[in-house]
Amino acid sequence: MYIVIITIVIIASGMFARANAPVVWELKTRAEILRGTSRGVSITETGALMLAPRFDAVFDTKQSYVWSSAVDKAGNIYLGTGNDGRVFRVASNGANPTNGTLFYDTPELNVTALAVDANGVLYAATSPDGKVYRITQGGQAEVFFDPSDKYIWSLAMMNDGALAVGTGGEGRIYRVPVEGGAAGGVVKRAPEAVVFYDSSETHIISLAINRATGDLIAGTDPGGLVLRVDRSGKAFALLDAPLREMHALSIAPDNSIYALAIGDAASSPSRTSGAGSTMLEALLAAAASSTTSPPATTPDGSPPTVGGTDTTGSRAESSPLSASVASPAARSRRRLAGARSALFRITPNGASEVVWSSPGVTAFSLAARDGDVLLGTNERGRILSIDAQTDETLLVEASENQISSFVTHNGELFAASSNAGKLFRLGRNFNRSEPHTGTYESPVQDAQVTAQWGNLSWRVSGVGNANNAGQGQVTTQVIMQTRSGNTEQPDRTWSDWSAAYTDGGGSIILSPPARFIQWRVTFTAAATVNQNANMAESVRVEDVRLVYLPRNVAPEIISLVALPPNVALLPTISLTGDASNDANPDNPLATTTTGTSPAITIPPRRTFQRGAMSLQWQAEDANNDRMEYSITFRHVGESRFQILRTNLRDNFFTIDAATLADGQYVFRVTASDAVDNPTSRALTGERVSEAFTIDATPPEVQVTPDTTSDTVAGGASSNVRRIRFSVEDATSAIRRADVSINGGRWTSVYPDDGIADERRETFSIQLPTTSTGSTETADVTIALRAFDTNGNVGNARTVQRRR
Repeated sequence: MYIVIITIVIIASGMFARANAPVVWELKTRAEILRGTSRGVSITETGALMLAPRFDAVFDTKQSYVWSSAVDKAGNIYLGTGNDGRVFRVASNGANPTNGTLFYDTPELNVTALAVDANGVLYAATSPDGKVYRITQGGQAEVFFDPSDKYIWSLAMMNDGALAVGTGGEGRIYRVPVEGGAAGGVVKRAPEAVVFYDSSETHIISLAINRATGDLIAGTDPGGLVLRVDRSGKAFALLDAPLREMHALSIAPDNSIYALAIGDAASSPSRTSGAGSTMLEALLAAAASSTTSPPATTPDGSPPTVGGTDTTGSRAESSPLSASVASPAARSRRRLAGARSALFRITPNGASEVVWSSPGVTAFSLAARDGDVLLGTNERGRILSIDAQTDETLLVEASENQISSFVTHNGELFAASSNAGKLFRLGRNFNRSEPHTGTYESPVQDAQVTAQWGNLSWRVSGVGNANNAGQGQVTTQVIMQTRSGNTEQPDRTWSDWSAAYTDGGGSIILSPPARFIQWRVTFTAAATVNQNANMAESVRVEDVRLVYLPRNVAPEIISLVALPPNVALLPTISLTGDASNDANPDNPLATTTTGTSPAITIPPRRTFQRGAMSLQWQAEDANNDRMEYSITFRHVGESRFQILRTNLRDNFFTIDAATLADGQYVFRVTASDAVDNPTSRALTGERVSEAFTIDATPPEVQVTPDTTSDTVAGGASSNVRRIRFSVEDATSAIRRADVSINGGRWTSVYPDDGIADERRETFSIQLPTTSTGSTETADVTIALRAFDTNGNVGNARTVQRRR
């Protein structure tokens, strides 16, 4: 029997639901929502969207980096920058700084730390190989302290009025009395300066003062220590973090210490190129290698990250988006292996805990407030709020790339950025005389094919929304819009933003059919005269759902190959779950669910089976529709295909080739998605195989007797005889032949023309004759078997008597 096995291997795109079922696109996790763009909109721990506090630009330094900041009692804010080593002052106008000017231009490249004493005198530290400058309110400057250390990373005013100086290279803390500075000229070193604490660490990265106790708090590198140094210079380790660099410190109103650590996972190439270098050293090196102008923007229009660390994920990943993006596995904040940065809290009684950590975000700045802690990050200039329950809220997103420093005054917080160096004011309430607006743009959704847009719905909650705001409350209006296009990134070829949708219960999408779509929510808080109004923060948008129907795309048979003869394909177990799940689209386990992965089909097993012939092809459906297959065939030379089977779902089809006459045939496989589409929408795709031979008949072998002895020179007969076998196959060429003498082992024999490559071949078998005078008359049995190219074997035997 001759078997033909036809194997169907499905490669489904798995990118969206079947064409007959509308796709429901939802951003189901906070991680998915964070891939969008926020402008004045906060994102809570649960992924709810709400109007953010005001975040207004105050001053542009026109420098690339703001390394440090400080504020005096009058509310004047000082900014230390790079790469020109300049100090700017943003003057206070009552409670609010309004304009900035160049305050002092140091000879060094970077102003890495600032501190202000009780008299309003500014102290500015520079690096590398820098000094501490003492700058009066009038802008007169002198070298106040010039240590031998390579770096000066941190400054802090101690309770007794002395200046604490944290350095790098030797890991020292100096205590420099303020009155010990030069009175009338430049000095190389303040005479009263002493080494207050000499650590075993390489760098004292950060300093803070616990005003309640007078203790000096220090953060180190590379040990990641938080040290408490008392007034006598005795140090006690409060925390030994697994991350190497204790980058920033902040004392909370309850005297808890918050410590921001950066790990090796945040290292940039410039940092790792030098053993033992800190993140600050890497940043300074990156700054020194760049120009003084702000850095160029990346292809998507956003500035590059300092030090090369970019974890925004805003372009997602070059692959098209699915209806539901796979979310990262849940991760405990206490799991610090591979973390880029982590926030620790040390309570007044000395206990410590991990408050926040991230494997993808590097935080650079820290500010502890009453009720929450703010982190400034390098992820699109985002500021995160971590509350007492350790819930994380994306508070605001700056126009610049990195939030590098915080400073507070009279309860108001200011944030300094790098790339480029600017100062922003972060409000806490909405007592503004003008409306306050914020927008959030979703990631772009790729429908894979042109889609018909359906319904857009969302849920609004909160007592401050425009529908239920009471007297004296801020009323907030929420509108939604959409736009669509056929390029992966929105550009001028996209449609304009649609008219506003205001019915959260469901609005018909007005954007034209296209492959890509995006939605935008806009919050607008009305002007108010209520000085305590902050109810706009409670208006939240959640559960945004966008429904669309992808255009049906015909299935495609993408390849079709014939396996060698006698190779059979056997079914294996497919990891597709219960087939009944697929049959019921209302079943939550059905593969019609938006964003589910395609069934995993294990390739069939190959095995030897005489007479088997296998076809194997791959088919895919862009809509992830289930497919049915029909098999048709025709003989070469005929024009019409004949139906072999229809409505096939299995991935194998077996035919007894004895039902087909020998000859050359062409097979056609047609895939249909009618299972998951109405008749009017169903489509088909097909592929025709190359012609191949079906040959179930073995070669015919005949014996041609030849009793003639070979002659040798001189006309004498030799003792050699020849027996000829004639082999012929009606369909296939002869591939080889073997011969056996008297039941001995089979040995190969070549045709008379030397090559077995035709449908008819002649094989001559030479046998020795008996010697002259011999009386031996034993019979000799000669058997010959011949194989055609399809593995069919024919044979014949003959008995010859020796002479």
